[in-house]
This record gives sequence, structure tokens and C-alpha cells, in this order.
Amino acid sequence: METEDNLIFIQVKGQSMWPFLLDGDKLIIKKAVASELRVGDVILYASNNDLICHRLVRIMGKNGKYLLYARGDNSTSASEQISETKILGKAIGIINGDRMVFMKSWYYAVLNKLIVFIYPIVSKIIKSIEPYLSQSIKILLKRILCKLR
Repeated sequence: METEDNLIFIQVKGQSMWPFLLDGDKLIIKKAVASELRVGDVILYASNNDLICHRLVRIMGKNGKYLLYARGDNSTSASEQISETKILGKAIGIINGDRMVFMKSWYYAVLNKLIVFIYPIVSKIIKSIEPYLSQSIKILLKRILCKLR
């Protein structure tokens, strides 16, 4: 993890955010507090001794205090509850090789909201039919889903 002013640069490890984020992608994280976050944002937070980057799926606020819930896009399990004090920031850009994408456009605003509601269903369907798919169909599905980002 590298830091510069109010930005954090971190490399993605794992598949929990696939296909939106790929293992090895680099994220540009802008430091943020809970009141600046919206459902659909990809957030960075501390959990035990790890840094986790997942999608914000629910925000509950009361009397100026926030309770947040996040989940990996590739997860069919329940979301994780996060205290606002654990939030480090939200992703504003993705670097994949020589390609850099900033997530401030209307396209990413809409895509992030859709992923919150639709991708858990799609993920369950893919995981249930995956044993029956040929390797070439699996590769094709992965390519199609990765093109959406």
C-alpha cells in the first residue's frame, strides 16, 4: 500500500470482487468518511489485521453515526458489518496494466448500483450451472463479464 496526500494506492489480491476487479488490478482510493459514501461504492476498510476492498451494499445512519455493510461482488454470502471508524476510503480509479479508468462517470455510477442488486443473483446462477459448463463456455462467460468494467 502506498499513500500520497489523500490518496491510497493498493493492489487487488484475490477473486472476491471478480469480475469488476481482477487479481493484480491497482486501485486508487480516495480517503473518505462514512457520510461521503453511497451504496454501490467500492470501499477500502480495515478488518482485523487485513485491508479489505468490497462493495458497499447498505448504509444505516442514526444521530450522526453510521453502520455500513459491504460484500464482495463474487460472494453469495451475507454482507459484513463495518464500523465507520474502520473505513479508509473509496475507490475512484482502477489501473489494469496500461489502462486507467476513473469511476466518476455516470456509467460507473449506474453500474455500481446495478451490481449491488443484480450480481448476487447472477453469481448464484453461474455457480449453480458451472459444473455443467465446458471450459470454453466458462472462459467466454468470464470475458463477457470482464468487458462490462
